[in-house]
Amino acid sequence: MRRTAPLEAVMQTAMHTEGEVQTSHDHGEGLRIEGYGRFVRALDNRGLLSPSNNVKESTDVLLTLLGPSTYSNLTRDRGWKHTQFVRWASEALAQQLL
Repeated sequence: MRRTAPLEAVMQTAMHTEGEVQTSHDHGEGLRIEGYGRFVRALDNRGLLSPSNNVKESTDVLLTLLGPSTYSNLTRDRGWKHTQFVRWASEALAQQLL
């Protein structure tokens, strides 16, 4: 995230006028959704996902907590260090998913 979050802001601006950037962004988001969904399904298959959570909502939580905008908001805008974000995200994910 440390490397990709700044690129997200650039892509968000450019994709409104550059179709190829929009296509690239959509492809990357699709891969992120697929990968995070696999992770959540693996937790569920192993009985590790909280019974109060379903796979779709848990995937959405993961996408949001580990999204580039969340990372940028906390590190760039709020001044968190990368290690602080990693610690918070790990704790938040455990609380939300397990």
